[in-house]
Amino acid sequence: SMFASEVESLNTLAKSGAVTVPEALHVGELAARVGVGPGSFMIAKYLPLEPFGSMKSTSQKALATQLANLHSSSQALEDVHKGRFGFVTNNYLSVSSMDNTWAATWQEFFSRRLA
Repeated sequence: SMFASEVESLNTLAKSGAVTVPEALHVGELAARVGVGPGSFMIAKYLPLEPFGSMKSTSQKALATQLANLHSSSQALEDVHKGRFGFVTNNYLSVSSMDNTWAATWQEFFSRRLA
């Protein structure tokens, strides 16, 4: 399912302790109906969000700080990335599949995105 990799990503980010993410509670499949589907869904724990809150400079600063902490802590996810660039599973950006195959350098990993 599209959301299985999302759950893996959210669990890994939560494990780092650096970024606030919702807890995934359930993932399921949806059957095709009236020419639409099949599909999938994810139910996540409620996070108290504010409409357009991500556009506030304080929210953007908080996210930037969390991301900096995630990437500056070499030990936060060392057991996952082991000095490599990529991730244990491929995921999606909307409906576009993202190849997260491990690479030795960030340049190698990033250049695959441009190909």
